Amino acid sequence: MSRGVAVLLTLLVLAAAVFTGWYSNRRVLYFPPEFQKQVNDCELQGVQSREQVQDDFQAAWFSGVLGDLEEPSLFQRPDGSLRSVRLTLIPSFHPPFSVRVDTRADGRMVMTEKRLAPLDYNWKREGRFSGERVRLLSDSEAQALNSVLAETGLGEVRSTGCSDGVLDGMSWIVEISDPEHGYRYHYRQWAQDEPVRDFGQHMLGLAGWDDLPPELRPLKPSNP
Repeated sequence: MSRGVAVLLTLLVLAAAVFTGWYSNRRVLYFPPEFQKQVNDCELQGVQSREQVQDDFQAAWFSGVLGDLEEPSLFQRPDGSLRSVRLTLIPSFHPPFSVRVDTRADGRMVMTEKRLAPLDYNWKREGRFSGERVRLLSDSEAQALNSVLAETGLGEVRSTGCSDGVLDGMSWIVEISDPEHGYRYHYRQWAQDEPVRDFGQHMLGLAGWDDLPPELRPLKPSNP
């Protein structure tokens, strides 16, 4: 075998390995397929409408973002997993980021914040993962998170998806996986309604932001 052929075969093997890793990541099932067959009532400024909980485009888009962030699926988890909650924000012209809180076997809660590198990210999801920040929540922070979950009821009500009548803006995706109530998903574009926004802002606070990261504060929507 000539040296040139050997080099070519090596490159092909490496390319196949990279593709296999990428394809495997994209095969993670982040959301229940039945969401695309379910509809729910939505309301924006007094106007009622009915929308799919999640359509095909959203399923592919949101899954791609979570894959880029190297996030685990909260829908498909090992049996016996304790509660996990996640907020994912996807702005139109800024890189997405996520804040996840997992409950450990000892009852402590761990926050994981992830984002993509701003300079490398574009709408085609070709961004470079910029790493993560992990820390333990204090007892008071854990109690406050439990209170917000109880007050909003997002972990108990049916999964919902509403575009808020907006085609652009910032997607707020709340996911809750609980051994008692199962998996719950709530999507809003701009998150005008209080439960999703209240929960989202609380998660942002745990990540160290009063409301939104500095680069996103000009995009903050006004309250209706």
